[in-house]
Amino acid sequence: MKKLALLVTLTAVCGSFARSEESGDAKFFGALKSARLESAAAVVVGQRGLASAYAKVGPDSSWGEIEEAYRPLFPMISFGSTFMSLNGVCVDGDNLRTRTPVKECVKSVSMGRRGQVCVETVEKFLYTPIVYQDQECIRRDHYSRSGGACRGYRTVTYRHDLSPMIGVGRRQLQHRGQSPFDTVFSKRYDVPVCR
Repeated sequence: MKKLALLVTLTAVCGSFARSEESGDAKFFGALKSARLESAAAVVVGQRGLASAYAKVGPDSSWGEIEEAYRPLFPMISFGSTFMSLNGVCVDGDNLRTRTPVKECVKSVSMGRRGQVCVETVEKFLYTPIVYQDQECIRRDHYSRSGGACRGYRTVTYRHDLSPMIGVGRRQLQHRGQSPFDTVFSKRYDVPVCR
């Protein structure tokens, strides 16, 4: 019933707009009126459906429901040269492991200007320690032309957070200096144990 009332209102608006035009080409304005009505109705009905989908999903929803309606910002985990989203890993003892096997190139050939081309792959699980060490720059040469080469390092111990708060939101039109992501709510994500 509400959709019918909406269509009647849109018909009246489009019809009054078409009558206010000064051109005498009735077919053109009839087609214009019809196109405006259809596109306006589709936009309004589509937005109402999207809004109701967003309204049903919140912090108490499952991650599956959240991922259907929104875009969670899971951190990326490094497995050497491969990166995996946190929701794609699980805990395996003292390590994080990819939930599914990942293809890795084991044999490549040179194709001249095209570079290296992988000709043989193998699927395997990737592992990275939960507690790991990395080098951190403690002294930079700020006067060098290279933009400040590091002149001193220290070893720092890090630990992957296995229960972080994840921002959940949707993409938005990006304007200069504005984030492309509109955060709607946050939810704690617990990294599961591997099976």
